[in-house]
Amino acid sequence: MNKITGLLAVFFIVNTAFSNTNNGIKFYNETEYKKIGIGFGIGFGFFYPSDVNDYLEERYQNYSTVNLSIYMNEQLSITATYRLAKYMRINITGEAAIGPKLMSTGTFYNYGRFSGGAELYFNKPIGSTKHSFIFGVGPMYHHMYFEGSKGNDLGMRIIPFGISMQFGKFQPQVIVGCDLLSKAQSRIQEYNSGITRDFEMSYNGGFVHINCLF
Repeated sequence: MNKITGLLAVFFIVNTAFSNTNNGIKFYNETEYKKIGIGFGIGFGFFYPSDVNDYLEERYQNYSTVNLSIYMNEQLSITATYRLAKYMRINITGEAAIGPKLMSTGTFYNYGRFSGGAELYFNKPIGSTKHSFIFGVGPMYHHMYFEGSKGNDLGMRIIPFGISMQFGKFQPQVIVGCDLLSKAQSRIQEYNSGITRDFEMSYNGGFVHINCLF
């Protein structure tokens, strides 16, 4: 059901994009843009990986009274972009993220992931400028890891809002988005009992990225 919901969201975004690009087509006919580009980005995200946080709570419940959960992650990405049409482009993205946590005992934990995927972006020009609003959607494949446990899953990335600016060959962007459906089943050994149990790895959550394309 979640996968079907994601596909319906993709259809809605694409349909909305094509129904609002008449002005964009006229604008892009008057403005030249690079067909191929490359860039990098940094960002941060908000999420709550419940099984990971439950593991930390169990492990350190007798050592600390502070909050033991992981809420934020930091992200670094590399992107290659190709303009499919004067109002539409595709990004091929490789990304790494870490969710660090330093305990009061001095022990450091990291819940991380490596991701790769393709995102379809649509541009809506802002007036008569070269700047534009952007939004997009696409599949992302995630490899997640924590304390020896690993999981892989195909999820959806949705970009409901972004701003792309154009200064010659330099194109900075600020985007707000979310990763959905990225859950994978793994196994982990409980600290207290030593029993190996099911362990869900998830990176679902929102994020803010600053991208620089050239």
